[in-house]
Amino acid sequence: MTAIKYVSYGESGNMYNMLFGVNKNAKEICELLSIEMGEIQRFRDCGIDFEKKTIWIYTRTGSKYNNVYPNRVLTINSCFINSIDEETDKTYALYYFEFPKLITQVQKLQKLKKLMNGQSNKIPNWKEYFDNFQENFDNNKKAQAQAKEMFSQMDLPIDTNKKG
Repeated sequence: MTAIKYVSYGESGNMYNMLFGVNKNAKEICELLSIEMGEIQRFRDCGIDFEKKTIWIYTRTGSKYNNVYPNRVLTINSCFINSIDEETDKTYALYYFEFPKLITQVQKLQKLKKLMNGQSNKIPNWKEYFDNFQENFDNNKKAQAQAKEMFSQMDLPIDTNKKG
């Protein structure tokens, strides 16, 4: 199915965009929702509310126009939350979207990175562990106690006092 492209985002010289302009990152914001700006009927502006973790799209498709311009590309989006008419002019509508799951995952990853001070976890290396086992075992009383406990559960004899 071929998407219909609409005249939009300030190119049409509409009054809203002449007065307020359009977000310089509008294209990228719409792409977060996998929507092209040209697919949005009567698009005016968009933005991100990082505190509420929402994306908003402002259109000239409020309740006075939504029977003519239903903006289904917005309402069928998997991140769509709801739309409301602008209080002062019901010909405008705000469409709200939750952050896509990928963004949420990226935010969690960034938070973890910050908690870990940017340090990566070392991947366990069994060969290195066993190569250094005797040295680590002899030099670490805690390791000796843990090994003794582990081996005692396995019913194997172990002599931790033996050197060599």
